[in-house]
Parts: sequence; structure tokens; C-alpha cells
Amino acid sequence: MQHYTILIIDDKREQAKEIKKKIEALHPAFHADIANDASYALKGTYDAYLSDLMMPVHSGIEIGNMIYKENPDAIIILMSSLDNFAIERTQQFSAFTFLPKSKLDQELLPLLQHLERRLNYINIRIHVKDGDKSIAVPIYKIHKVSVIKKQLCLDMGNTRYTYSCDFRIFSAYTMIILSVRKTVYSSIRPAAITMKRGIHCS
Repeated sequence: MQHYTILIIDDKREQAKEIKKKIEALHPAFHADIANDASYALKGTYDAYLSDLMMPVHSGIEIGNMIYKENPDAIIILMSSLDNFAIERTQQFSAFTFLPKSKLDQELLPLLQHLERRLNYINIRIHVKDGDKSIAVPIYKIHKVSVIKKQLCLDMGNTRYTYSCDFRIFSAYTMIILSVRKTVYSSIRPAAITMKRGIHCS
């Protein structure tokens, strides 16, 4: 089993401790740390961040934007006791999902299960050649797979890996990506999770 880290950001330390206990008791794949403010939250790198929305110094959205500035691919989950107000606020912010504190006991385990699948997906790599080097490319960063003049092209936005291949190699790459995409999309609720990147094969 792959293990992941979550940083809980909440100015109410006792409440954060309770959430940490619940996370680690409910799902063995996760270990949780606690931060009370943005300064601590930005010191380390975590697989996911669970932040309270309303805090005295910086809001969860402000902290989320600070984290995104350092790590654009960060997974940020916002939580609040102010359910209706919080949902309106989070609609304007690119959060992974929103967790109402009032429904913590009912929704925490499903959230962790969805989060684990998302993290497993992020950590899938395809090994490609770059000159004499072999590079592990995250599958979720591949925007498009194509063949141009018998060259296999993996388009990653700002980067493209191209090398000679036969049809069998191209088919294998395409089938792997499509298979992973189908598995992930069918196992994660679309309403709960926003996939930041799509993969298109042509």
C-alpha cells in the first residue's frame, strides 16, 4: 500500500487533533500533521492539504493560493462549519473538494478513499527516453498522445517527448493511458472532485 501525508491547517488545535485521529484511524494509507497558520503550512510539502476556511489571520482560500503559488499541482480540501456560506466561497476557488465539518463523521472516509485513488493516479509514471536518459513522466501530465511520421509524441503542454516507435508501442501507450483514465474517472465522483488535467488520445 502506498502511503500519503495530509497537512491539517486549523487555528483550533484541539479540533485539528481530533481530525488527525479520525483520518489515521479510518484509513491506514494516510498520516496527518497539524499546522495552525500559513507560515508552518508552507514549510513542508504534503500530498494533500485539509484547511479550515475561516481563520483569524489568513483564510483557507488565502492559504490555498499561497500553496498553489509554490506548488500548482497541490491538492487542497477546504472545510468549514458554515456550510452554505462556505460552499459559495469555495465555488470561486480551485479546491479539490469541500468537506462540511458538520458531516465529518459521514463524509471523511469516502473523501479519503477518493483522495487515495486520485493520489494513486498522480503517482503513475510512464518511462520515456530523453536522449540517453530515462525519465519517469507522470501520466496525468500527458495532455495528448499521437503519432506523427512514425514518431510517438507525448505532449505535456510545455514539453513534448518524441521518438521512433512501431504501432505496437504506440498502441500500448495509448491503451495504458486510456485504461488508467477510465478506471480513475469511473471510481471518483465527478461532482466531488475536479480533475485539473484531461488526457486526450488521437
